[in-house]
Amino acid sequence: MSTQELKLSWIPAEATTVDEAVYYLAHYPEHGSDGSKPPASSGGSLPKNDQVIDLERPPPPLFALLIGICEYEDPDLWDLSAPVTDATAMKTFLMEYLRVPEKNIQTLFDKQATRVGIENAIRQLGNNDAIKEGDPILIFYAGHGSQAKSPPGWPAGTDDGLIQMLDPHDFVYAGSDNPDHGQGVLDIVLSKLLAEVSRKKGNNITVIFDSCHSTSGTRDGFEDDIARGVKLPDNYSIPLSILDKYEQTRGTEVSSGFGSSGLSSHVLLAGCMQDEQSWERQYPKPPRGRFSLALLELLQKPGMLETLTYRDLIQCLPALDKMDRQHPQCEGFNQSRVLFNSRVPSPRRQVYPVKYDGEQFVLEAGEAHGITFGAQFAVYADNKLSDKLGSLQAISTKAMTSSLRVLPDTPTFSLKSGFALLSRPGKLEDIAVLIPLDNRLLPVWVRVVKEMQQPSDVSKRGIRLVGSRDQAELELSLNKKGLIEFGIVDPRAETLGLSRMPFEEEIDPDRIWRIISSAADFCYHLRRSNKNGTLSKQVKLECHKLEPNGEFDDEFRELLMPQGENVNDGGLINVSVGSEIRYGYKLSSSHDIPLYASVFYFDISDLSITSYYQPGSARDNRVEPTIRPKGHLTIGYGSGGGVPWSYTLRQNQKFDVGFLKVFLTTDYVDFSNVEQRSPFERSRDGGEDKTRKEPTWDTITATIVQRPLDFKYEPETPSRPETPRIC
Repeated sequence: MSTQELKLSWIPAEATTVDEAVYYLAHYPEHGSDGSKPPASSGGSLPKNDQVIDLERPPPPLFALLIGICEYEDPDLWDLSAPVTDATAMKTFLMEYLRVPEKNIQTLFDKQATRVGIENAIRQLGNNDAIKEGDPILIFYAGHGSQAKSPPGWPAGTDDGLIQMLDPHDFVYAGSDNPDHGQGVLDIVLSKLLAEVSRKKGNNITVIFDSCHSTSGTRDGFEDDIARGVKLPDNYSIPLSILDKYEQTRGTEVSSGFGSSGLSSHVLLAGCMQDEQSWERQYPKPPRGRFSLALLELLQKPGMLETLTYRDLIQCLPALDKMDRQHPQCEGFNQSRVLFNSRVPSPRRQVYPVKYDGEQFVLEAGEAHGITFGAQFAVYADNKLSDKLGSLQAISTKAMTSSLRVLPDTPTFSLKSGFALLSRPGKLEDIAVLIPLDNRLLPVWVRVVKEMQQPSDVSKRGIRLVGSRDQAELELSLNKKGLIEFGIVDPRAETLGLSRMPFEEEIDPDRIWRIISSAADFCYHLRRSNKNGTLSKQVKLECHKLEPNGEFDDEFRELLMPQGENVNDGGLINVSVGSEIRYGYKLSSSHDIPLYASVFYFDISDLSITSYYQPGSARDNRVEPTIRPKGHLTIGYGSGGGVPWSYTLRQNQKFDVGFLKVFLTTDYVDFSNVEQRSPFERSRDGGEDKTRKEPTWDTITATIVQRPLDFKYEPETPSRPETPRIC
């Protein structure tokens, strides 16, 4: 049998070109690839459920630590009215609404909530034999917070050199030299403790803070609200005897020994932005924290716990007061998980605000969000998506907004403001795929052409079948064992000798289609760029090898800091492989405006896209910028929000190539839908200007070459690689 034709026996016909194969399979798809007709329907109807049995569910294996502090030992700290009430309300919610056993809930109120008491209680969560790996853990804190300057040589919890802390009952306002009394629960200490719990019990940890870090007064003129935060004296200092015991690990993952650290170990729900106050209302009685109250009211609405992700939860919160001065935040790698469940990700629906400006409909999403010409949206009056008003279509796009019109041949409707759900993507770039004209691959051809004939939906990218390798971005071929291999068609990878993915698959049409679809998404996100973008010109990307700095934490693990030169050479990064060789990244901005950065690693060998860093989330997208004006973001060390990264090779790989891509925006954009698992499922761990400026976006892409220490091959690549043509 010739391997250059497809025999379509049910027509009958022979396809000797890609165009012929697509034509025949598109126009004559009604018979199976083996010539048989589809089986006739067996008739009948589905059996009915004559009886519904309501089985009582067992109580959830959730464990909670609830901390509320109204009374403070130091008379220089003003007492609060509502934290204990808030923590008690959370306990009631857990027991009565979620049916969590009382034995699973520990409370620390007022005098019980000393620094030592709080830290020991968190530590005990990791030592509790009743808590199994993956069980949900909730830590709730309501009380004062504050921040202080970081001692010289110590990493800070914020970009402006400040360490943030929770203020326990025995906190001393003026400072204390006693390491066992008067100190705050430092952010670096808390991060360390949560990392330890995560290593033992898994990363299904939810942390809720109804507090803030700085305020200059006790009361606000608006309804006599009280702020939960303390501005410390300028000369306040943190004893080095406290800091010497701990390391700073705020952030992501994956390097050996750090896999559960920082914001990969937990999801944080914070009551306000860094420079805001978290308020408690005094009326109506009883006093309540505005964030805690709104959060619990939302959680108790029917269906919320089963469907909401952490990101959804924060974005669905109402304005907390009439002045809209407090904007809760969500931070952490796992923002897209369903509440309290680390193993069941929620399907992400892309919903955006839309309004009518008197001339046209304006969508609060644009090119940076992946919106393109022709995209279609179902429009609703509210974000519950209960009543559909009509359909709109994108007619032009900008960086952050799009202009829409009523979809032709559909009813018109009136709208001042509402929400738009993406129902069909617009014009998308195709991925060029080469599939040999080999009858052994006929089931794959049938499956692919069938999918190409289906109407576009939100998850579908364009697939273009080509007849030669020089036209392709993904190449399928059959090896001597009759298994499918996948070719990498990318100049940089081919220059290094990397031409195939290290996987082979049976001829399973459904599975092969999933791999092709993943490759299409991979290429789409890797290609995304702003042709007119200028942000990247004033943002520097550095990569440094991390080495021990001579300091140890309380478990005798060495602290890591950048050593040596920046190994990013004009967009080409050479890293050595090995679980003990760790790297960190730094983004430095010379812009006078704040920026948001989302960082992803694109693994060309398995088509996975891994998040290295993402901003938090908040209602109305009032999210803290990740890079302040003329500031920086570190990933893998320091204060930025990342842990060290190591690189490894799969079995029989001599080297590997991937791409680090940075999305830069002037307004917050949710890029969480970029991340994807490998379809092969064997991924490695590895005075102020008040003028409104037009938001913009840009990207930075760097090639990462992973090689053993003794690998001597020098890649013949340009000093500054162009955006990769990949797959």
